[in-house]
Amino acid sequence: MKIAHIGTSFALIRRMTVIAQDIVCLELSPTRTDAFQPFTAGAHIDVFVNGDVIRQYSLSNDPADSSIYRLAIQKDPQSRGGSAAIHATFQAGTSSELAYLETTLSSLKTIPMWSWLLAA
Repeated sequence: MKIAHIGTSFALIRRMTVIAQDIVCLELSPTRTDAFQPFTAGAHIDVFVNGDVIRQYSLSNDPADSSIYRLAIQKDPQSRGGSAAIHATFQAGTSSELAYLETTLSSLKTIPMWSWLLAA
């Protein structure tokens, strides 16, 4: 099943912290607005790792705080370019592109899709 993206945005990697062996926590902040799109518990976003690699990660912060998105990413020894590349190349102070998934942001279901895309 293909999951459709309903929009993309760029995020600043505000903080990248090692929280356990082979696990980093990325704290992202929006670059073009004051807040990210709202989300519900269990939501996921796609992270554009490089030109060819896109990986989906769970949002782990409080959904009430739209000033950040927090992701925990475990480095997979069998990585095909996602988690290993994030561990090796992502740094605080740089940016990454994110994609909002159709199934992620339940609060957007009440907004006509065309108006949200025009705003992006």
